[in-house]
Amino acid sequence: MRCTRIDFEGYKRLANTGCNVDGDIIAFVGLNEAGKSSLLEALVWLTADDATALPVGFMNRSHPVEDDDRVIWAKYELEAEDLALIADLDFNEMPTLFVLERRKDGSPAFGFTPWPKRNPKPFDAARARLASTRRRLDDQFTALLDLEDEDEGTASDWCATADAALAAPDDAWSSDTIDAVKHLVEWLEEVPSTGRGRNPRDSKTADYLRAVMEIASTDHPRDTGRKRLRKRVPKFILFNEADRELSTVHSLAEEAARNNLQPALANLLKVADIDVHTLWDFIAISDGSNQESYIETANENLQEFYSQAWNQAKVAVRIKVDARRLEVRLKELGRKGSVTDIEERSDGLRTFIALSAFLAAQHLTVPPILLID
Repeated sequence: MRCTRIDFEGYKRLANTGCNVDGDIIAFVGLNEAGKSSLLEALVWLTADDATALPVGFMNRSHPVEDDDRVIWAKYELEAEDLALIADLDFNEMPTLFVLERRKDGSPAFGFTPWPKRNPKPFDAARARLASTRRRLDDQFTALLDLEDEDEGTASDWCATADAALAAPDDAWSSDTIDAVKHLVEWLEEVPSTGRGRNPRDSKTADYLRAVMEIASTDHPRDTGRKRLRKRVPKFILFNEADRELSTVHSLAEEAARNNLQPALANLLKVADIDVHTLWDFIAISDGSNQESYIETANENLQEFYSQAWNQAKVAVRIKVDARRLEVRLKELGRKGSVTDIEERSDGLRTFIALSAFLAAQHLTVPPILLID
């Protein structure tokens, strides 16, 4: 699933605008206060799992929207794997785009382009068959009008209700419609008490109606398709300056510092599988043995991770504890590889280390769309 279009209506400075984004790399260029950061923030809000209502300060004053109006929406081109997930659904026309919207009240909405409808063929066939049966059994419909239970309706009433439902395949069937079709099916399968025949009135037409009733009583294939594909929508994730900044030395002595780690460090520790509070417990009671084992395992995790992510240089990110401080270093792999502070390395290498940890920390099953501010 690939995002090809984004639109905004009433988000900060983005009053009513949009653009195609069908390239592999897209750059948004503009003057200060033009709305570049607002655009990135809006996209993150669009795919956030825990999105709340649009704050008052984020609403565009010149272009207000109602609570149930969409503020941001994106179109995603369906690729082969996506189409395979909905190939079994009986659409009249297979959609080519999936649409995700975020409304002002924070609620999401999912849709398709073109808007898929049920395959009308079973409904059309049943309707044509019923019309033929109605003409052929007209005398029985007419003769039995006064014999039906008034509370349940007449065969003629059931036929009219069924015909109206069959003419609108995309409409949901009410309980009254289902009851009417059930009564009609039963009536068609009855053997008339008059006449010499011992056959049902029209069991074939009853089969047609029963099959269509089963289709209409289940979820619309459009709703089933939305449930399946919404899990494949790639999330927009924002990698900003705070996520890139990775210092060498981090104090652990204060609880406030342990609870508010540098974002880049927090991501790195997730990759290393280090819980900073567990580490601090070892430090606080001078449990050097467990502390050393904990750090050694963490460094093995980091080496394994970065050996897969980075193949242009033989380096390893390492964590070290010095008294009550945690330090981030870089070690050149090899016989006499030197160890340096992370801040001594190039901006490019440090950004790569932070970005790799940032992406890994997201734990996403679908590759995201990376936004860099």
